[in-house]
Amino acid sequence: RPHVTSGSMADLQSSASQSQEPYVGARVKLHGLAARPELNGRVGVVDCRKNAERWAVQLVTSDGMRDGLTIALKPVNITVLTRPPPESQQRGRCLEVKPAPLAAARDAIPVHVATDGLPLSKESDEVALLKTTRGWKTVRGLKAYTRDATYPDLYCYFDAADTASPINHFAMRAFTAYPNDIGGLPKRGIRGDVVCIRLEPPSGTCGGEGPGGPMTAAAFDDGASVMGHPTETSIGVEEMRDTLLFSTDQDAQSIGSDRDMKRTMARMPPEMAAMMGGQMPINLGQFMMP
Repeated sequence: RPHVTSGSMADLQSSASQSQEPYVGARVKLHGLAARPELNGRVGVVDCRKNAERWAVQLVTSDGMRDGLTIALKPVNITVLTRPPPESQQRGRCLEVKPAPLAAARDAIPVHVATDGLPLSKESDEVALLKTTRGWKTVRGLKAYTRDATYPDLYCYFDAADTASPINHFAMRAFTAYPNDIGGLPKRGIRGDVVCIRLEPPSGTCGGEGPGGPMTAAAFDDGASVMGHPTETSIGVEEMRDTLLFSTDQDAQSIGSDRDMKRTMARMPPEMAAMMGGQMPINLGQFMMP
């Protein structure tokens, strides 16, 4: 393979920066900051588009960790050091999330398009496939929310029998809204790789005016109350990283309960919602409301 010297690497980065616009996940170097000259030369990762003129950049340490500072910068103050990955690596129907330190920089969080062949039409077939392709012993699956979802739009598989791999700290925070669905989390936590697929909007039941008369169990499509739900079954790598970063200081069970409550209350007849006041325990089909 051709030898790349430090000089030629610098030339490659310079060439990339001259033609590459900022994008979410790009590794960048800061320069030309008159108000914060101490930040010139620092390296960061583009986190999102802040507005029409600026990009939010997470500054990172020399060992690839977030240092806690995110600043909004104009493109003129950013040298882009990397190129975006091929489109085939930017999103997929199944993503793999590997263990990483919670402080890892955005582009150091190992999220990749998985090649296991998921999703399949039946969960039992997916479980069998994961046992075959990955050698997992006790496959468990959990519903989860992406950062902006109004319904549980992810289903995440892991090996509950894995006690040797590193703890997947991001998965422990992002994918644990419904631990009782599998009888509780493993005592040693979620370890090793996690693979996630996109879920369709859920369905449930609600008491109200229906074919059987007032206040009887009438079926409704819970997806009808979901605004802006995904129109495709693929998941973006950066969308997943958004979710993982959002979840680092959030409680997944509280978020899940709150979003379930809001979605289900929106579908109730006004008189029942008023009677409940958002507090009365009631079983609404798929969801158990507090």
